[in-house]
Amino acid sequence: MQINEHLSRFFEDRNNEISMRDYINFCLYSKNGFYNSENPFGKSGSFVTSPMISSLFGEIIALFLINLIQENALKSISIVEIGSGNGLLMLDIVRIFEKYRINAEFFSIEKAENNRKNLAKIFENKVKILEKIDDFNGNNPCFFITNELLDSYGVNQYIFKKDRWNMVKLRIEDGKIVQFADNNFDKSELEAYIERFYKNEKTPTVLEISRDQIDDFEHVCRIVNANSGGLIYFDYGYEKSPNTSTLQAILNHEKVNILQNPMQADITHLVNFSVFMQVFRKTVENYSALSCILQGEFLLQNGINELAEIYAKSSKNSDNIDKIRSSVRRLTSEMGDLFKVILGIKL
Repeated sequence: MQINEHLSRFFEDRNNEISMRDYINFCLYSKNGFYNSENPFGKSGSFVTSPMISSLFGEIIALFLINLIQENALKSISIVEIGSGNGLLMLDIVRIFEKYRINAEFFSIEKAENNRKNLAKIFENKVKILEKIDDFNGNNPCFFITNELLDSYGVNQYIFKKDRWNMVKLRIEDGKIVQFADNNFDKSELEAYIERFYKNEKTPTVLEISRDQIDDFEHVCRIVNANSGGLIYFDYGYEKSPNTSTLQAILNHEKVNILQNPMQADITHLVNFSVFMQVFRKTVENYSALSCILQGEFLLQNGINELAEIYAKSSKNSDNIDKIRSSVRRLTSEMGDLFKVILGIKL
């Protein structure tokens, strides 16, 4: 493995010692990073997401939102997707809103510069594109949607071993990136996290923490609290800690070592849903609903089978019918059992 010159310089500028979070963020979001590559999505890229499998995924989300809007007689609303990637999910949502003549303002918040450039062409001025959540100023009911956003944040990794906490750090040795345990580190992030989320329960011996991830989610919750609306966050993760490292890298649809192929592979981790449920509860006052359920359960409850059959019956192509039904099975069974959705509403 030859280390990218940009990454080598990144290590050199930090005395050959960096945190896991800095490594992940640089590999994913720097100018030459994974998400600024030509096309990380789809069959030709490293991974496939639910909106790529079928437009039914976005359509069901749109219909769910439209039902909420009509039930609560909402007039001026904002639909905000964070981490739009290739834009497919938002395009499907906009299309269904237009079909049912539901007025809304649409926003896409996208961190990767290359993705923003592509989205500007795809959305054709139907969606306002922003770089970060701080750029969004909503003053009417807001609904935030994300798919595989939370797992894309860089995390610091802490391991409790031999009666003390160690922070996992990285350096370059003999031309290779290696991990090492640092027990002489700034413990403020770790201590604040444990105090906030594990005050009344046993702390896992492996913690993966992203301040930015929690801060951004809390920011969204504050907007929902102030203006009403809700959030729908799809991702893969857990509610009870597995007590082991969950970091993984995906290259060409295969798992690879996170320290190999840096800047060419997608690096992710399993999301701790219980943390975000706690943040929502403490930030959003008098909320209407809060749940964390399987993706498959959400899609089935909101009529994906019924919608798929309508499309299947209107199609005269047997291959297309098989494709529709196969994609539904994948969304509700394979990925449906792996992914969860945090659903928080205040109306």
